[in-house]
Amino acid sequence: MKSFYQHLKSRQEFGESTDATRKPIFRSSAIFPVIRNNTYSTSILFLGYWLIKRKIHEINVLVTLRNKEGEILKRNSLIVDSPKSYSIELDSLLENIQYNKSEFVGSIELEIFSTRDMVFPYPALVLNYYNNNFNTCVHTVGRIYNDFEDLAENEKFRVPETGFDIHMTEDVEPFIAFVNGPLLNSQSMIRYTVTNKNSQKFSGSFQLGEIKPYETVFLKLNEHIQKLDKMLDGRSGTITLEHNFEGFYPRFLAGNIQHSLPSVSFTHTYYDCSSCTTEADYWDRVSNRYYDCSVYVPLFVQDNLYTELVIYPNFSPSSFDLHIDLHDKSGKIIHKFESFLKIDSNDAKLIKIDFKELIKKHNIDSAKVKTAHIISDFKDKIPARLKFGLNVGTYNSKSSLPCNICFNAKLANPLI
Repeated sequence: MKSFYQHLKSRQEFGESTDATRKPIFRSSAIFPVIRNNTYSTSILFLGYWLIKRKIHEINVLVTLRNKEGEILKRNSLIVDSPKSYSIELDSLLENIQYNKSEFVGSIELEIFSTRDMVFPYPALVLNYYNNNFNTCVHTVGRIYNDFEDLAENEKFRVPETGFDIHMTEDVEPFIAFVNGPLLNSQSMIRYTVTNKNSQKFSGSFQLGEIKPYETVFLKLNEHIQKLDKMLDGRSGTITLEHNFEGFYPRFLAGNIQHSLPSVSFTHTYYDCSSCTTEADYWDRVSNRYYDCSVYVPLFVQDNLYTELVIYPNFSPSSFDLHIDLHDKSGKIIHKFESFLKIDSNDAKLIKIDFKELIKKHNIDSAKVKTAHIISDFKDKIPARLKFGLNVGTYNSKSSLPCNICFNAKLANPLI
């Protein structure tokens, strides 16, 4: 993990001065675990946004398909010279390959090459698992580093991955997936801490053995964590994963599989910053003109729809008051919840706010409520990274899983 300040500088964010030693980005990449079975398949979706955002007239996309063991099966090259939408279909890549297409597990890597600086080493791509009854999407997860300098910058601080929901019932089981980098890991291992709905914690570890270069790994967590169902007690919880993986950006695909539909709901993991306490882990551009940290989210609370805000115990040591403003379609405030909740990292609680229940409890017309402004008012230090989860789901549906979107609150940066 690089510091947030270094992230702003290296990515030329608004108001940041660029380091004279910064290396331009001519290769941007992402690598995804992909699957095709009897019930669903995979596609990767993207827009030719480079032509709009960076005024680059043409880029080249190299698409590499690998099997589970990391062996290259096919390579295609694609010229992107239009800002339209593109789709890379696993089913199409598997054509004319002598492989079991009904039960395929592997990876697709997309490498974007340009003669002009793309600024970001990770492109805005979307992974999609789908069939006729569902689809689930997440943006770019893991990637293979461009060079040693890129690796050193991103592995300066080692932190676990966390920030997603896990479910464990007779019908639903949680998983993580990733694609190893170019380095052999002869003794891979994971230490975990499961946090259930009541914020009880259960810790342990398990070995994965040897992981080959570019090998795709799908882990069903209940196969490695004994009594996971009893830990969660029929309710959703979360998990923190400390690992010894090296040589690739370790942002995991993470989610849950429902067997009865069948379907998948996934997101990506995020840094566990609960042990990050250096000066660079906190935001020091405090101004009384702005909220310390805030984010504006849509709410789906009518009929059988529900929306939950999830606050994971994964932020740097701090305490804050959470304010919530509810808005109508035009942006007018309907109701203000001042100091709705006091949150302290010392408590290390998993917190879920059910907006449907909250609106009902206060006799607010759910038909008018469209958005919520989530405002964090910190007592002292402001963590440079504060990530939430947003769950949108439907009651009485064949799908028992909501989405589980990982997103960050916006820091008050006077330079923007």
